[in-house]
Amino acid sequence: MTFCDCSGLNTLLRARAAARQAGADFVLVHVHDPTVIRLLDLTDAGPLFGLGRAAA
Repeated sequence: MTFCDCSGLNTLLRARAAARQAGADFVLVHVHDPTVIRLLDLTDAGPLFGLGRAAA
């Protein structure tokens, strides 16, 4: 993933909710873009997608 804004994050959160309702996991892998990592850190959403917080 190389770009994600609040609309993209909302879409990911909805997809995660749908997956969990179906009994599945929804994780993000290979997230290396600093702006995406920062968005996930600022919103505390990283752990929801199987990611830890970035080192401060």
